[in-house]
Amino acid sequence: MRAAVRVLSKTLRGFLEDVRGDMIWGTIIVAAVLLPLASLAIDVPRYYTLRSTLQTAADAAAEGAARCINGPVFENMGEDFLYVSCVGREAVSRFYGTANSMAGKGYSYSLGTVSVGFRSVTVTAQGSARVFFGILPGFTVHVRSTSQWRAVRR
Repeated sequence: MRAAVRVLSKTLRGFLEDVRGDMIWGTIIVAAVLLPLASLAIDVPRYYTLRSTLQTAADAAAEGAARCINGPVFENMGEDFLYVSCVGREAVSRFYGTANSMAGKGYSYSLGTVSVGFRSVTVTAQGSARVFFGILPGFTVHVRSTSQWRAVRR
């Protein structure tokens, strides 16, 4: 029995004094701490880039849609109406023209709704990107933009 304890203690002491296992602690620290921090350093700016680019594209879409005022009706009747076909076409054209820079960078984006209210056009859009070096599911950003117009008859 004592011989078995001596052998076990000698084996345990040898394992603890062995320097070949020191590399495992560095690997654990890198895997558990530094990789998630590196991912955050990359993913947080990607979130803000996606949000600002989507907001710019939604603003451009709302602005383009609001410019579709029906000039002849306004001049003759004093009422400001929008061309319905122009609203959708301009919103889509301006949104995807502005957001096109994100296509090759791993972002996905789409124009949501274009709704016309009383002297305003509201556009919603959304985009997403993957996180943690593309391994984990990503985040989705929703933006909304409203453009108002006022027509003055002179």
